[in-house]
Amino acid sequence: MYVLVNQGAVVDGPRSLPTAWRNVSGLNILTASELATKGWYSFNEEQWDDNAYDKGIPLDQINGSVFSRTYPDAALKSDAELKLFMKTKAELRFNEAGSGGFNYSASIPCYSDNNARGEANMVLSAVTAGETYPAGYKIRDMNGIRHSVNWAQFKEYHRLMTTHLVICRNVLNGLLDAIEGATGQDILDIDIEGVNWPLLSGLN
Repeated sequence: MYVLVNQGAVVDGPRSLPTAWRNVSGLNILTASELATKGWYSFNEEQWDDNAYDKGIPLDQINGSVFSRTYPDAALKSDAELKLFMKTKAELRFNEAGSGGFNYSASIPCYSDNNARGEANMVLSAVTAGETYPAGYKIRDMNGIRHSVNWAQFKEYHRLMTTHLVICRNVLNGLLDAIEGATGQDILDIDIEGVNWPLLSGLN
């Protein structure tokens, strides 16, 4: 299992390495040191314990090409600390779900990450401003394969991508409101994983 780390925070994973990621093909065959330069680290799974909130605020560390999460024996303190801890976890789960993608045409698993949304938004804005839709435009699926789509298909692809993000954002906002309104142990009892995060097949 691997995680993608940005500025010290996990923004994707833990999960298996994708075969293609952003503009990198063959990500899954890179060496550990090559992966680390791109922000991907081997994940110390033994330390991943979603039921260990009562053990203390987690300590994330990178040692070489390995990302480890430990739970120091330190008592959780104020409600503010608990809320920050849980809100951070909810944001990380949102990033994971929001980048996980959706199924286009019920068969093509597509990314819904910032890069994909940014590219699609640029195309939509250009056509809306009067430019011609680029003939042969291709969307990229999670396996790095490009699929040609016409204008009508592209608009549906963009709609699903936007809908997916909105659903994820609504789930996150509900969690953040629940965390903010809770106190003490009730903060830690909020089930971040058990809420209805959209699945790949949820927007067919």
